[in-house]
Amino acid sequence: MRISTKLTATFASVLFLTACGGGSNHDFDTPIETVEAAPPNGPIFDPAAGKLPTTNDLFFQGSADGTLNIPNTTDSPVIPQINTLDGFSTSNPIIADFGMALDQSSLTVGDSIRIFQVSKDLLTGAVTGIEREATAAEFTAAAIGDGSTLALIPNAPMAESTSFMVVLTNKIKGADGSNAVSASAYIIARSTVPLTGGDYNDLEPLRQSVNNHETVASALGGVDKDSIVLTWSFTTQSITPVLSAVEASAKAESLIVVPTGQSTNDVNSSLMGSANVYVGTLDVPYYLETPSAENPTAPLTGYWMGAGGSSLTRFNPAPVANTILTIPVMMTMPQGEAPAEGFPVVIYQHGITRNRTDVLVYADAMANAGFAVIAIDLPMHGASKTVTVGDVEVPNPFHASNTDFNETELSFDLDFVNNTTGEAGPDGIIDASGTHFINLQSLLTSRDNIRQGVANLLTLRKSLGNIVNGMDGSTIKIDTSKTGFVAHSLGGVVGTTYLGVETQSLPSSVVTAGAPISKILIDSDSFGPRIVAGLEAQGVTGDDLTAFYQAAQWIVDSTDPVNFASKAVANNAIHMIKVIDDGTVPNSSTDVLSSLIGASAVSSTVTDIAPGNAGIVTFNIGAHSSPLTPAGPNGALEYLNVFTEMHTQLATFQGSGGTTILISNPEIIE
Repeated sequence: MRISTKLTATFASVLFLTACGGGSNHDFDTPIETVEAAPPNGPIFDPAAGKLPTTNDLFFQGSADGTLNIPNTTDSPVIPQINTLDGFSTSNPIIADFGMALDQSSLTVGDSIRIFQVSKDLLTGAVTGIEREATAAEFTAAAIGDGSTLALIPNAPMAESTSFMVVLTNKIKGADGSNAVSASAYIIARSTVPLTGGDYNDLEPLRQSVNNHETVASALGGVDKDSIVLTWSFTTQSITPVLSAVEASAKAESLIVVPTGQSTNDVNSSLMGSANVYVGTLDVPYYLETPSAENPTAPLTGYWMGAGGSSLTRFNPAPVANTILTIPVMMTMPQGEAPAEGFPVVIYQHGITRNRTDVLVYADAMANAGFAVIAIDLPMHGASKTVTVGDVEVPNPFHASNTDFNETELSFDLDFVNNTTGEAGPDGIIDASGTHFINLQSLLTSRDNIRQGVANLLTLRKSLGNIVNGMDGSTIKIDTSKTGFVAHSLGGVVGTTYLGVETQSLPSSVVTAGAPISKILIDSDSFGPRIVAGLEAQGVTGDDLTAFYQAAQWIVDSTDPVNFASKAVANNAIHMIKVIDDGTVPNSSTDVLSSLIGASAVSSTVTDIAPGNAGIVTFNIGAHSSPLTPAGPNGALEYLNVFTEMHTQLATFQGSGGTTILISNPEIIE
């Protein structure tokens, strides 16, 4: 599998118009098309064919705003999206293709492969110094595919907005025992003699870059220059500036609720009725696009921009809101008189394809622990317009169109797909909640649906001290000093990123979530086959499919919980839940997130959870949906013990202020 070749075909074209080869006695009268006819016995370096490591700062050449400037000769719809980014993925592998099968035992970071964190001149891109050398604990070097592709896999996300220089040496060996050698084009590029005249002028910037890298590696990194077979440098994209700017600008907005006069049991007879139900609205700055008569599909393609439609980067991090949107809220409060300081409150964020009304399932356990719970929808999610009662379909009283408020469902009641077949085209029925959250045609929109979800949570949390009773205009007092957070599935994915930028410390339960996002999509039993089938229908198969997922990860990196997990746990006490054989969020993805959070396995009650010390409970039975229902494939109450245990844990964790994970039924815990 030639990942870099495929990435080049998908995302890059020729940076330079020519290439040359040979040694120091190269005949510059030789036609350049005759050069580099055969693959080298070492790393492939053929700029004329676009064959070079694609995680490469050469792709900034010609940029005017600090974003990538990858040529798009194939009219790829992905390249323009990538060209809005200010660097490379923090989590994707760094790839170099070789003209030979590699000896895995010779691939050693810190020996045959040197990786340096470097400083760079922002204007020229030249490496100006070495800050430190990366170790084998940070990167795994592996021969992948047919054995001729070197992958440098980050063991944890690389630091954002950081430059690295990769130096490959002749200590790398082929499977036949031969030492790697430089490609002839690279030998010319490392020449100390300027390349001038005709087509060779185009290689001069590359020659200067190679010489700069080798000089720094030799003089400051202690690398024998004669041992170098390939060098390049790259800069990771910024991760936190945009959401940090949003957090800094977020403020309390209008938050109005009214009592429905119903308990949870009145709404759903299977619930205990310990909590009263409120509905209302929250005003949020909306940075995405809303549908209009002129552009009804705007929510599917719009993404966050800066002033004047500019790309958001570390140099330009502030997004511009397109409108203030009034969105629905559902809230529950314990029955009985509130404490003088008000009820403490838990923010709940639902999962993929669900909506805010899921809060009702959590309300009773939280009410019994003395907590109010409040929920909003994720972007492109919302309540259905109708519900089925018995065999009859009736208007949903919680849908925006059926309340006394002038709010907008965040799903926008779009109808762009057939709800039965999933095929494009309206069917006269509002598309199911979450249908358009992930848009593979516009990965920037998918990324910014997550950003918008984070922004909405920031606004909600800052508005909790501002809740107005819409019946009489009085203030509903909430003890905002005791605010917690519970998130399920996609809510936990968005929620982990939210916790990474939230400044108030919140005891938080992250339930059956995972990371990185691209791996969830690939490996999910629920979503993976549909996504793969959709891409294959567009001709994206094999190595191109791998390349697409890497591109998707690259674009969503700045919202992916892999890049926010360490920040999330540093400021928040975190309780995680995992269910063995989860068919929606793969266990492997939950394990990645748990590892990045640093969560310790919990199988018996612990009382020492705190910021920086998280715990994860693994259920040996149950399903992804078990936080929402006791039902299983063999009956409506098959997983009642799991459901009960989960809700007991969630409520007691909040009740303890985020210190205690109570295990009441150890038989169902690994």
